This record gives sequence, C-alpha cells and structure tokens, in this order.
Amino acid sequence: MAIQFSRRGALMTGGAIFVAGCTQAPKTIPLSDIDSWVPNEAQDAQIRSAMEKFQVPGVGIAVIEDGAVVWNGNYGVSNIETGAPIRDDTLFQAASLTKPLFAYVVLRLIDAGVINLNDRLVETYRPHDLADHPWNDSITVRHVLTHQTGLPNWRSADDETALLEAAFEPGTAHAYSGEAFHWLQQVCETKTGAG
Repeated sequence: MAIQFSRRGALMTGGAIFVAGCTQAPKTIPLSDIDSWVPNEAQDAQIRSAMEKFQVPGVGIAVIEDGAVVWNGNYGVSNIETGAPIRDDTLFQAASLTKPLFAYVVLRLIDAGVINLNDRLVETYRPHDLADHPWNDSITVRHVLTHQTGLPNWRSADDETALLEAAFEPGTAHAYSGEAFHWLQQVCETKTGAG
C-alpha cells in the first residue's frame, strides 16, 4: 500500500528529518492522517527521539501559513550547562540554511523575467569593495547558484577591508561562497526595488 503524502504530512516529516539532521525519513511518523500542524504524541516522541539520537540539545519549530504562525513548539535547552529551555524568543544561528530558500526566490524571479541566469551581476550592482578584475566582472547569477564564482566564502575580521576578488575564473571550479550569495541578494534587491 502506498503512503499518501499530504502537504502538511510531507512538511511535518520533512521538519522531523531536518531536526534530526538525517537523510532517511523516520519510519514511525504516520504520514497519511495528519490533519493539524500540532504533532500527535507519536510525532512528538519521534522529534524528541531524533534529538537525542543526533545529540541536538534544542529545537524551535514554527509553521507559518498565509503570513501567520499556525503552530510552534519548543524542545530541549538553549544552554546545556544552565539547562535554560528553548523559548519562543530563543535566537538560533541559521547558518546557510536560507541559501536554498533564497535560490528558490531567485528562480521565481527568473521565471517572472526579472533576472536571467546568465546576467552578469556587475551590470546591476557593483559592490564598493569589489576588486577591478575581469573575473569579477564575468560572474553571473548561474555562477552564484552553482557555487562557481571563485569568490571566498566570507572574509575574516582581519580581511574585512580587503577587496572582494575571485580566486579562479568563474565557471571553471566549485567553491562555496557566502559573499557571492550576499552580492546576488543586493542584485535582486536592486532589480525588484526592495533594496
């Protein structure tokens, strides 16, 4: 019998997988009968079990639908030494988890004709700290989304005043770059008038 994935069921399962940091779906979360964002006892137990298994001390989960929080839950602690619990106002370091979401927004802008995968970023926005080098001038939206810009991930505090420069010709190698995504963000803000 095939498992039917409702939108909410798929998202709840995806959230549980994300919480655990694993690559396989937990087998004990029922997928077909989810009619609420509120986890049932089995789902709640699975979240806690995954946290324990993968040594995740604390998790805050919120579901937003139509611009409003429809469910949120807090699990574990924000400080393992003090035992301070996760609360609604606990801040988490999101790291690079937003890059796939931003990439989706960029793809939607491409679908809408606002930008193009082959647009060179300098044609829309040139950062004040971008070095004058032909490699920098050739960086495209496609290069950013595929981590082929040659730009560094992030400059260290010691390098904050250093000019931003590609270490290799864009499109010839892969190197993760937060700097490139930040530049593309500025391009998107300029194109949409949000900046």
